[in-house]
Amino acid sequence: MVKKAYGKCRKILDAKALNKQTVDFHFKMHDSNEVKQTIRLDDWNISLDISSGKANLNQALTNILSNGNGTNNVTNKMITKIRIINYVDDILLLHQYKEYLKNMTQQVIKKLKYFGFTMITEKRKTKLNRIVIFLVWEWNIAKTTVKTKPKKRLRLLLDLNNMRRWIKTGTEITVKQSAKLIGKLNYLRQQFQEASLMLNIMDHQKTQAAGLRGWNTTMIMNKTAIPDINQMDSET
Repeated sequence: MVKKAYGKCRKILDAKALNKQTVDFHFKMHDSNEVKQTIRLDDWNISLDISSGKANLNQALTNILSNGNGTNNVTNKMITKIRIINYVDDILLLHQYKEYLKNMTQQVIKKLKYFGFTMITEKRKTKLNRIVIFLVWEWNIAKTTVKTKPKKRLRLLLDLNNMRRWIKTGTEITVKQSAKLIGKLNYLRQQFQEASLMLNIMDHQKTQAAGLRGWNTTMIMNKTAIPDINQMDSET
């Protein structure tokens, strides 16, 4: 318990013991390409939303589910048969057998609660599904298709058109603006191989400008990205 300035106490979860167990592990969040590689044609999925405010525990999420305490070793081994994808406060559980996945989801929830996680109950999607929604992309496992929302597509088209206009006219933009634009267009990597090269060129130029003159300076984007932008614009 930690005493606050106005006299009340607040309970703080002590993660020291957990940190000792996980200190030697390297953690990273999954991206859309890893989701694409992990999903199988006959999969069912259940999505869970974890409440925010436990960033240190979120980093160790996958390790908690496969190696942590709180359940017996048999349950641990059973849980590891489920493929787990996590990103910030979202966790996606995948398995080809519906009943097995349903039963193991309850064990996963129980284990997460043991470590102090709480589920956002109004957002929890503990219903079996053949559609995976992750990082604004929607994978339909049954139809083997992937798409994004129409509004997101329109925003991406607008961003692409703005970028093309700025490059053609040699318009100066701030380094911060370019970083924001690159972040938005990162979603295109899922749909276009050309996007990776184009965004890498832009990111390299942004990093150089920021290193030499700082984040508040202006820059003109490289014209070598225009052919890729034109192709993606016509196909988006």
